[in-house]
Amino acid sequence: MLADDDEVAEAEFAYVHQGRAWVLSHPVDRLDGWTPVGFDQLVEVDTEELALVDQAPSTSGVQGIALPCTWSREHRPHPTKPGHLLVLCEGLVDVDLEAASWDWHVAPERFPGGVEMDYLQPQDFVVSDDGSTTIIAMYTADFSEVELWGVGADVVPKLLVGGLQSAERSLELHADTLYFGDRSIGGAGMRQLSLAGETLATLESTGLPPYAVAVWRP
Repeated sequence: MLADDDEVAEAEFAYVHQGRAWVLSHPVDRLDGWTPVGFDQLVEVDTEELALVDQAPSTSGVQGIALPCTWSREHRPHPTKPGHLLVLCEGLVDVDLEAASWDWHVAPERFPGGVEMDYLQPQDFVVSDDGSTTIIAMYTADFSEVELWGVGADVVPKLLVGGLQSAERSLELHADTLYFGDRSIGGAGMRQLSLAGETLATLESTGLPPYAVAVWRP
C-alpha cells in the first residue's frame, strides 16, 4: 500500500504516543542507487485493526502526514509540545500528530549550507529539555568529516566541534552533556562535550569504534 515504482515499501522508523503509532514512509528507488522518488510521510497505524490510516481516502494509495523533505534521519518527541514529533531531514520539522500538520522547527536555510546542502548531510540532532538549544550533527559538503552545529529558527548556525567521524546516529544529550560516538582513526570512542562544544572528559574507549549511540531511559 506504500510501495513506490520499485514495488517495495520502504519504512524507516516507528513512533508510539499515547496508544497511537506512526511509521515513516520513505520512498526510494532501490534500482537506482536508493535515490529518493518522493517526499517522506508519517502514516498512522490502527493498532487494533492492524491497518494503515488513510488521511485522504479519495486519493490513490495511502496518504499520511506529508513531510516537506526526503531521507528523514532521526526523530525525537518535542520536549515542550506534547503530541509533537521532531523529524530531521533537510531542516528540522515540527510535526503536530493530532492536527496532521507540520511547521519548521529549524528551516533548511538556518542549517549550515542552507538550501544548497546535500540531503545526505544531516545525520542526527538533539534538543534541550526546555527547547532552547538545538544541536545537529552533519557531514561537511565533501563528506570528509562530521561537525556539530548549534542551530535555531532565528539564529545563524554556529560551529561547535569539527573533525569527527561517525557512521550512524551518534549524538545524544543527557543532563546538559553531549555524548558523541566518534569513529575517527586513532581517536575512536565516546566524547563528552558541553552544549558549547567544550570537552568535558577524556575520550572514553569503547573497544571497537562506536556505530550508534542511544540514551537508556527506563
